[in-house]
Amino acid sequence: MPRIRDKFLTTFNDGTMELCKAENRSIVATKQNNVRFGNYTKGYKRFFEAKLASYTIDRVITTLPIPGISEKDICIIDGEQYKIVMISDKFDAAPPHLLITLERIVAKYKDVRE
Repeated sequence: MPRIRDKFLTTFNDGTMELCKAENRSIVATKQNNVRFGNYTKGYKRFFEAKLASYTIDRVITTLPIPGISEKDICIIDGEQYKIVMISDKFDAAPPHLLITLERIVAKYKDVRE
């Protein structure tokens, strides 16, 4: 009888984030609120690919698939604003999830949400 392999389950219990739509350096709408995420250890390949593209990786997180997410959106985690640099699909993991590479925004976006 074949042995059952242990599967590494990805967890999303490191915090919640707010996904926002940004236009002209302003936050105009909230796409999703209280999105659970897990922190992910960035690897050398991801780090050096970002360096070649002149980005700085400040954080990599995992979330369940979010419909309508794009690199034009920003994430707010613990009051800090992050620009989405890259979104990668991980369909071969349990459960399938997104890897989102984030860069901290130094000059904060103006919040004009109502």
